Amino acid sequence: MAVDVAGRHCRPVSFPYRGATLYDRIEMSGDGLSFGSLPMSWTNAVPTLRPAVSNAIRFHRVTPFPE
Repeated sequence: MAVDVAGRHCRPVSFPYRGATLYDRIEMSGDGLSFGSLPMSWTNAVPTLRPAVSNAIRFHRVTPFPE
């Protein structure tokens, strides 16, 4: 069951409020996607603190196996 976590805390993470603007860096290449601060930080709400490089966590697109 999905639960709305907007504005809540799950130590050490504080989730942003709904509608908040987060400033991050996104890098896409091949079948992968990486962010500058997500999922390690959810509080990047200051434009001048936008990450300069992407972090090492990379998300890959997973396609279902053919039946």
